[in-house]
Amino acid sequence: MSGQSVYKWEHGESRPRARQLEAIAALRGIGKREAADRLAQLTDR
Repeated sequence: MSGQSVYKWEHGESRPRARQLEAIAALRGIGKREAADRLAQLTDR
């Protein structure tokens, strides 16, 4: 997901795919620290 994609979703210009919706739903309910930790793990690959 890019920042541009999220911008378009927020402004109704496009909709996330089913796989992206699952990822977004999985992130709901986690805190900022856990989100940052997960992002760090993804970028370390």
